[in-house]
Amino acid sequence: MEVIRLINSLSSKANPLVAGGAPRDWDRNFPATDVDIWLQAWKLGPLFKALRKRYTVKCTSPYVAGNEKKYIKAVYDVYINDTIINLVFVHDPRPEEVIGRFCCTLSEAVWCYRTDTILLSPNYVHSRLNNCYTIYNGNDPNRRPSEHYIEKMRQKFPYYREIIET
Repeated sequence: MEVIRLINSLSSKANPLVAGGAPRDWDRNFPATDVDIWLQAWKLGPLFKALRKRYTVKCTSPYVAGNEKKYIKAVYDVYINDTIINLVFVHDPRPEEVIGRFCCTLSEAVWCYRTDTILLSPNYVHSRLNNCYTIYNGNDPNRRPSEHYIEKMRQKFPYYREIIET
């Protein structure tokens, strides 16, 4: 991943992780259409200067909702050909912290760049083995998905049983 190599070359503090749909799609041998890279919030100037020389970069932070604003510092989209790279700047990008932030069990997957390993939550493994997925739609506003996200999962996994947890 060219963007991750660039991030890593500019700061050892970044600790980039690819989380959510991309590792899920790679686990299923599908190409990823968008990639969420979670990384440590640090001085962004050198990174954006390098990214803007090569790609289109757009800030999407205003779309971060609710209490997630306490955890997610900023979100930027980087457009590379037909792929959108979402750079999610957070305070603590540990894999176990990132996995727990997703609203769907089939998104609880993280690829760690530095160790080249994919970590899958027990919920993800259960969902994959049983052709089902759980959408967390309860009282925690941090994990409540949008209708658009729910519809996207239904289209992507039409043969999976959907469980809505309230």
